[in-house]
Amino acid sequence: MIVFMNEKISDNKPDLATLKGERERLIHKTFLHLFEIFFIFGIPAVIAFFVSQKLEPGKGANIIIFVASFALSWVIMIVRFVQIDKKMKDIDKRIKEADCHKV
Repeated sequence: MIVFMNEKISDNKPDLATLKGERERLIHKTFLHLFEIFFIFGIPAVIAFFVSQKLEPGKGANIIIFVASFALSWVIMIVRFVQIDKKMKDIDKRIKEADCHKV
């Protein structure tokens, strides 16, 4: 391979600064997910409240409705965590690769 002056050799790999910036954006995005968490737990709870008020079944049925809404919220939370964790691990892996290639 011939490299002329002022030419950069490109491996089509992002540099370390780009990857760290991407990681920071992901951390910021995770912070914004706190609001999403509020809605993930809040909306099913509000729906469960109104459903339990509308049906007016016994106390046992109200508990079942609220437990089901809470379980649904946690299922959604686990799915979101797995998605974010997968992205974070991918970025960390790419940062390590970029660090190794830098040396």
